[in-house]
Amino acid sequence: MWNTGEIDMRILKFILKRLGGLAVLLALSAIVAINWDEIVRNYNEAVWKPNATSLGGISIGDTRSNVIFNRGAGELNDPDAIGEQYTNILLYRTSYTEEVLAKYNETLAVIFDEEDFVRDIARYGNNSDLPFTHVEAMKQILGEEDILSISKDYESRRYTYLDWGVTYGFENNLLTQVVIGEVEWRQESLHGEYIVKGRKVCPSDDCPWDEEGELKPGYEGKDYRIFLSQ
Repeated sequence: MWNTGEIDMRILKFILKRLGGLAVLLALSAIVAINWDEIVRNYNEAVWKPNATSLGGISIGDTRSNVIFNRGAGELNDPDAIGEQYTNILLYRTSYTEEVLAKYNETLAVIFDEEDFVRDIARYGNNSDLPFTHVEAMKQILGEEDILSISKDYESRRYTYLDWGVTYGFENNLLTQVVIGEVEWRQESLHGEYIVKGRKVCPSDDCPWDEEGELKPGYEGKDYRIFLSQ
């Protein structure tokens, strides 16, 4: 038979063992809590990839009728606000206060091709679903960009990743826009810098545009791909 002292010792050992396990669990929880941001960042670096097929509930290749059915009529583009080259476009805006797209709380720009299928989608403003807000964090996850476009005043940059067909725009190192769809070279780059695979294309003698912004002879019908193999 067990005497009272032996029973008390067994109960004490049982309690101490449970308390020890609880202490370990609490310590692990504290470590996770303290390092949560780093854990999330490491997870994103390991598994996160851009979604280059849909944005804001709209997918590349959607018909205009499906877009309007799912998101409403939207607003027709004002050529004076974005540019005459983007007249076949619908805008979906929320909580905007300025006349510059990047200043809106959120603007979704849907660009259609000549057959009324979605060719490009751009989102300005709210990009809280992405795991980065600065260039350094973006590069930790995605690596070096394929194409870099720098504005004339150096305040804006656009980083393009060709494997995913996605471009991220930053102003003063803050993420302001995401663009998916057909990758094109940007004509306004002639006023700033245009870099393809580390090679500065503009300004240089090989820049496709002249000082008036017109394509030089021999560049019609071509795009950034001509610089990838050089």
